[in-house]
Amino acid sequence: MTPPSPRLPARTGGERGVALALVLFLTILLSGLGIGLIYEGMAARKSLDRHEQNLRSLEIAEAGIVQAEMEVRTQTDYGTDGIGSVAGAYGNGTYQVTAASDPVSPDRFVLTARANYLNSTRIFEVGVRRRVSGMFQESLYSLETLTLASATTDAYDSRTGTYASQAVNSDAYGPYAQTGGSVGSNQDIVLDGSDIIVRGNAIPGPLMQVVKAGSPTVTGDQFPRQVAYEFPPAPQSEFVTAMNNNNNLAITATSGDGSTGGGKKSSPYNPSTMTLSATANSTVTMPGGVYFFRRIDLNAESRLQVTGPARIYVTEAIDVKSGSSILADRPGDVQIVVHPYPLPGGVAPSSAIVKINGESTISMALYAPGADLALGGGNTFYGSALARRIDMQGANAFHYDKALGDQGLISVPTLERLYWREVTRPKR
Repeated sequence: MTPPSPRLPARTGGERGVALALVLFLTILLSGLGIGLIYEGMAARKSLDRHEQNLRSLEIAEAGIVQAEMEVRTQTDYGTDGIGSVAGAYGNGTYQVTAASDPVSPDRFVLTARANYLNSTRIFEVGVRRRVSGMFQESLYSLETLTLASATTDAYDSRTGTYASQAVNSDAYGPYAQTGGSVGSNQDIVLDGSDIIVRGNAIPGPLMQVVKAGSPTVTGDQFPRQVAYEFPPAPQSEFVTAMNNNNNLAITATSGDGSTGGGKKSSPYNPSTMTLSATANSTVTMPGGVYFFRRIDLNAESRLQVTGPARIYVTEAIDVKSGSSILADRPGDVQIVVHPYPLPGGVAPSSAIVKINGESTISMALYAPGADLALGGGNTFYGSALARRIDMQGANAFHYDKALGDQGLISVPTLERLYWREVTRPKR
């Protein structure tokens, strides 16, 4: 006989109420979690949409910056709103960029971009620097470390008159013409002393710096360049051509000061040694043309007067004794190229050097990337000088001629981005 099944005790009304409350609680809890997940998903989607919109507006702003940089680099306004100021539509959004030049460093520009895409607005600034490398872009350029001591620089423009006629400004160091007397190097720039004022930029090489002792003054930019400049020597074929076909025999010299015309004229050029030598207190006259020398020696108080555009090739040395002068109507009329190329006949210099011993007045554009430039004190230099190494002793004044900026080897202008910063944070 099968025993009867046990009966569960009947629930009371209180127990049924607790079970119902528990079921209701769980239902409400799960409903709340579901609603929370829905809202969380909606918020995540909204945040993702905003993030995508912010990225898109950033892309649109960068498109405007690229157009503005193109105008600044080429110095060309492709619209009617000024160089570097652009506006337009891109990727279903709009952009507007304004450009402002730095009053202290004219090569620097601040580009302010504003872009809109749906509900996103991005505003940021980009600092750029326009750079042009070339043979004669600075008053002084050294491929190795450039050290200045007791030096002053400024600039003028020989196309508009003499330096004296333009030197109408003044500061703590005395009268000057214009800013723009920049110096540069592929390595460090060392400003050693308080008696230094560079009225222009002092730009060292990549990852290098401007090292200061005392309280030197630089009125312009000191931020390192991003790429080291390459300055190849003039081709040896140019030297050979100048050696074989030149105007050396057209040079004359007058003994004494020659001021009254009573001096005796002679030729200071020696063809057998390929040297130009000016005796003390003499005046050497060089007409415009092409010249080639192994050496140039200007003895004390002598004067080399260049009367027309001349290009002078030298393979060994230029030695300017104290109180001598190299003069021309404009520094660009005296372009001197120096490099230690070997010559036919067994002359093979191991190095080349340009010496300006002191208390001299020099007007020239010197291109000597394979030679050294040694400067004594008390010189006044008009023009531009580029050398492998520049050694300086004593005080010197350098007056860069802006007319040289478009002469010689010139690179395509480039832009260096110096900084990027967001003006207002986007909505997250």
